[in-house]
Amino acid sequence: MKIKFKREYLVILSAFAAKNDVRGYLNGFHVKPHPDQRGVILTATDGHRLVTIHDEYGLADDQYILPITKELLAASKKTKTKDKRPLTEIQIIDDKAYVLYAEDDVIDWFNEEEPEETDRVYHVEYISNIGGAYPNTKRIFEAVEYKEVSTICANPTYLGELSKICTSSRIPQLNLMFCGVDKSIVAVGGMEREIAAIIMPAQGEKEPIPLPDFVNFGGGDGKKEEDE
Repeated sequence: MKIKFKREYLVILSAFAAKNDVRGYLNGFHVKPHPDQRGVILTATDGHRLVTIHDEYGLADDQYILPITKELLAASKKTKTKDKRPLTEIQIIDDKAYVLYAEDDVIDWFNEEEPEETDRVYHVEYISNIGGAYPNTKRIFEAVEYKEVSTICANPTYLGELSKICTSSRIPQLNLMFCGVDKSIVAVGGMEREIAAIIMPAQGEKEPIPLPDFVNFGGGDGKKEEDE
């Protein structure tokens, strides 16, 4: 097992992965080589929302389902270490996952049985492949039809976590598309539009909801008339 990808992507995957699902494979993330040999495709879902990421500079020798531990996630959330060395990527070699320092310091370990220069490792832990048949992402996105829609019902927590897709503080925007047939929400983000997510619809009203009367009485009463 030989894999590498940007460490910030693990934070996004963790937000979308299941936490305690009886279907163990949903508690991890899926990684596979891009079919055109252009990096790797990373995917996570909890059955209610899904994210898939294209890391053009990533590598994988096969497809795997891997767990996201608290320790690996905490290390991945850090942008710099105490000595201000930036953390850039995760490498997984056989049964170990490494969070590594800046690109200039990253060694090509893919032809090594075991890394020799451990001073370039910020975090390391054992990791193993999770068995199971991961959902087909293509089929889910193919079912989406973009049509005019007036009502969407969604879990607000899921909507808030879409902010994790904004990997750049300089360009925090997302492209949101509301789908009229199944009323799901699709978001595309990332500096290179390399991240796509979908939020499945929640049960709710099928027609627009009339605003309650009290909204007309909120706030001040407007400018008072001058005394005659």
